[in-house]
Amino acid sequence: MRGPGRYSENVRISKRFPIYKQKETTFLQVGGSWTNPFNRKTPYISDTTVGDATFGQVFAGGGGKILQLDARIEF
Repeated sequence: MRGPGRYSENVRISKRFPIYKQKETTFLQVGGSWTNPFNRKTPYISDTTVGDATFGQVFAGGGGKILQLDARIEF
């Protein structure tokens, strides 16, 4: 039995800043990643037993956005 398709998006953005002008190998990188930016629900089939009252019904669960911020120093 096949269920409905799943869609998921991930967005990542970052910026790199030089810290020490005389030594061009030291940087501060600040960024963030965002999972499920459109707040999509994940459809699923909970009952796959033939003959049950809820057999094959599609439910929507999950969802929720996750935002993660980060910073790192490269040298």
